[in-house]
Amino acid sequence: MSSDNQDDGKLSITRRALRRLRRTSLISLAVLACGMTLSALLVTLWLAAQGIQLHALSGISLTEQTIQIQRLTLGIKGTTVDLQEAQLARQKNGWQIDAEKVTLSLSVPIKAQMAELQLSTEPVILQQAQLTTQGP
Repeated sequence: MSSDNQDDGKLSITRRALRRLRRTSLISLAVLACGMTLSALLVTLWLAAQGIQLHALSGISLTEQTIQIQRLTLGIKGTTVDLQEAQLARQKNGWQIDAEKVTLSLSVPIKAQMAELQLSTEPVILQQAQLTTQGP
């Protein structure tokens, strides 16, 4: 009889420990999901305050040295930049961006000034582009 009581006591301790572990895991997962959502929201708001709008982002993969993006479309103060099959790599003094195709559509005020000078206002398309940024 006393052996059965000891087994029941061990079983109840194991069940409590499993419940506690399960509850801790669920709470940790919920906090992590909230943190990721909040950080994505804050980054979006900060970019919007700087005049940068994120229109499209798809196909992200991360490696140790690079970030690969299938498509990224940004609006920077009215100018639209569309990168397709892009690869971003950190360099010593900035970033190197390699893209299969980069399309630049200028903002309306710039298009108006270019039209006055009788210059083409069509989007600029760069194939096999390699861009390097300066600074941190």
